[in-house]
Amino acid sequence: MKINSLNHEQTLKQSEKFQTARVQFEQLLFELQNRELPNGVVISINKFIDKINSISISDENKQKVILIKKIQNKIIKLILKEGNLVPKNYYRNLWSNLGGVGFGIQIRLVIAACFRKTAFIGIGLPIGIAIGITIGSGKDKRALAEGRQLEFEV
Repeated sequence: MKINSLNHEQTLKQSEKFQTARVQFEQLLFELQNRELPNGVVISINKFIDKINSISISDENKQKVILIKKIQNKIIKLILKEGNLVPKNYYRNLWSNLGGVGFGIQIRLVIAACFRKTAFIGIGLPIGIAIGITIGSGKDKRALAEGRQLEFEV
């Protein structure tokens, strides 16, 4: 089954943000067209594309950008769940946030308690982020080795 493409609107009022979001979305679609996806996933992606294509030219560019970003995130979650595919640096970005919140808070509390100074309370966050980036980069390398990584970065 084939993935549909976006309609190309010919207007002069398209903002730079809209053009950037559209190009990024088209890159995602191009990468997905080169992969073997289950028919159910392709049907869902085509429904999302039809929703974007149904946007009228008179709609505000900001609304279009928001809709394209939301649909792009939904598609990424769908292919992660159903096709087990991830964009470049997906795990690094995910784990940097988790490391900052998960590890960073505990590390800074331990450091502040050990030294009994609140001046060291800010040092745990960068350490946690670094730990998260390390874990995420390892997962990204594993996904690349397994052939599950798309040549697309959010």
